[in-house]
Amino acid sequence: WVAGFFSSLFNGDAGKVEAATARISAPEVKEAPNRGLVHHERPGHYFATPREYVEWYYGRFPERKGWKVVGVLLYRKHVVSSLPYIPELTQHMEGEGLVPLPFFITGVDAHIAVRDSLTSPYERGAVARGEVPANPTLSPDAVDVDAVVSTIGFPLVGGPAR
Repeated sequence: WVAGFFSSLFNGDAGKVEAATARISAPEVKEAPNRGLVHHERPGHYFATPREYVEWYYGRFPERKGWKVVGVLLYRKHVVSSLPYIPELTQHMEGEGLVPLPFFITGVDAHIAVRDSLTSPYERGAVARGEVPANPTLSPDAVDVDAVVSTIGFPLVGGPAR
């Protein structure tokens, strides 16, 4: 498929290639982080932390405070590819009275995102009562969720075959 391209390029046709590509316009590149959160009401915007997302969400939809919150684990590749199932899923959840927390990750280690960024009143209570040790990696920007749904297809097992 590149037959003759390189020989032409090195035989003086580089100016023609440059002139031809100068007319091509491309949209501005928006770099996506390795992990973050998205919402269909803010296309192209990536929230850095669950807390940032929740603050935006309740600012945008104050009437939804008190709804159950469901963490939704997504592949980053699906987010940057704008696969339609993501807004379809989050809109369906909202239609059912649930707050989606669409959290994307790179790779299959979703347990790290869950461990470090999501918590619950049950977990916080168990720590306060001394029933379980405090999670040293829990972010101060972690938020409470009522459930977690994984679209990733890998179990939420921590580390090598725990």
